[in-house]
Amino acid sequence: MSTAESTSSSGNRRDRPASVLAGLGTCLPSTEIDNAALMAQLGTTDERIRSRTGIAARRRAAPGCPCATWPARPTPTR
Repeated sequence: MSTAESTSSSGNRRDRPASVLAGLGTCLPSTEIDNAALMAQLGTTDERIRSRTGIAARRRAAPGCPCATWPARPTPTR
């Protein structure tokens, strides 16, 4: 872990984290692309795609939609 040295009010040096994870977010784009859409483009089968990647479908952001504009939904804390 990366640490930064700091000095406490008593003058003692201590190690503390250099950064802190403040939160997490998630976004699920509405456009879903399944293996059937890729089979014709790639000239392969669903079975081959799944066996090599383990993926049955994937999501794609709309054109012109930079990820910086995706809404952030806080992950619930437990």
